[in-house]
Amino acid sequence: MRVSPIFAWYDFWVGIYWDSKNRWLYFFPIPTVGLIFKFARSTEEVVRDMLAGNDARNLLIDMVEEEIAEEARDEAMRILDATTQSFREEFAYYHTLDQGNQCCQVLDLAKTELVRSGRMTQGENDHFGNFPGV
Repeated sequence: MRVSPIFAWYDFWVGIYWDSKNRWLYFFPIPTVGLIFKFARSTEEVVRDMLAGNDARNLLIDMVEEEIAEEARDEAMRILDATTQSFREEFAYYHTLDQGNQCCQVLDLAKTELVRSGRMTQGENDHFGNFPGV
């Protein structure tokens, strides 16, 4: 948490205001003079907001290029395009934590679910979701 003083001549009020989007608490003990308490956002919230924007696919492409071997990137993007938002968020979450192995496990699980649901097929030379007996 960070605390910053604020002087805002146009904020002529006394009280407390919670800005839920930014997670900031404004405290004005006297008109125009106050403090802003800036609370850190969780990694999950940051990832969710990141992937909610119009640029989400480009962000995922960048993440895949960083985490996934070149020969498996096309398959990884097909999986991320076809899977649920929850799997995309989980992939991005582990990317932000710099846990590439976990990113691959998310892709394995997502691919397995897509194959089970009939939305994808499992190829013999595929990089993800290739579990014996599944």
